[in-house]
Amino acid sequence: GDVHVASIYAGSDSVELQGPGLKDDLIYLLKLLTLCMHFSKKPFPLFLEVTGYGQEDVLLQEPKAG
Repeated sequence: GDVHVASIYAGSDSVELQGPGLKDDLIYLLKLLTLCMHFSKKPFPLFLEVTGYGQEDVLLQEPKAG
């Protein structure tokens, strides 16, 4: 079934981010991260490890083109 993301990622110490430019800032940061992944020669799992994340932090992963 569907799992509510907030129940997993939003703990009692979480703060809701607000502001008029928040969406634009997040889109910009996502584009930068995407560029880093595309131009990185590291395999995806190693890229995650180097950036301090793990496979359990991935919300959506698209299959490799091939």
